[in-house]
Amino acid sequence: MPTKSARASLRSSDVRRSARKQVATLGKGKSSVPPTDRRAYIIKRATERIAKHGFGATSVRQIADDVDILSGSLYHHFATKEEILHEIVKDAVVRLHDETLRITSSGADPETKIVALVLFELGELVEKHQVHAILYNERKLFRNSAEFSDVRAAKTVIYHAWRSVLEAGMDGGQFDARLDLYLMIRTIMRMLNSAADWYASGDETLARVVEMYSFEDVKTFYLRFILGAIRDPGRVDAAVPREEAERLVAAAG
Repeated sequence: MPTKSARASLRSSDVRRSARKQVATLGKGKSSVPPTDRRAYIIKRATERIAKHGFGATSVRQIADDVDILSGSLYHHFATKEEILHEIVKDAVVRLHDETLRITSSGADPETKIVALVLFELGELVEKHQVHAILYNERKLFRNSAEFSDVRAAKTVIYHAWRSVLEAGMDGGQFDARLDLYLMIRTIMRMLNSAADWYASGDETLARVVEMYSFEDVKTFYLRFILGAIRDPGRVDAAVPREEAERLVAAAG
């Protein structure tokens, strides 16, 4: 039978072994999901969280928990939360910038260009809804933060590209010469973002409404609405150059 001192020693050994086991298991759950591209996986999950909760309400720890790594490990991939946000939006912004310039510099007439721009923009907003929802919802941050000067610059170029097409249409008699270009462009952009929000957000409260409309229905409605607002009054009932515009959009890389 073990002596009192021996029993105490055994208990001490058991405690040490238990402690070593607990230490050995720390963080195991944080590395059990090894995606092939950890950085891309972080961006995917961060996009989902920020689109749902907002950038300000999202912490680095929450993003780390979503991808099953420790917060400190996240900094091996991204130096700041702002860097994560930039990575989320940069490709979408570049695509909008490049394709807007391609469409507006084509040889098509102004109205065909506007129809193409609406179709392209709405398609992007719906296809990449979470990213564009972030771009829209965090627009004040993008406007005012030095870290996102490239996003701001790209959006400025896009605005002036739209403006140049509308001006050409006004000069050529396709569009109403009385248009306030700033208000019209801002209204169109907000309208298209709103369309993508209710149609593509996945909000269960809107599910029955969304089922009532095909994406074609949505595109047709917004095209007619926008053209009705910008056309010269004498051209309100003119045919929509849809086929030509769709060919222009289809040429996107």
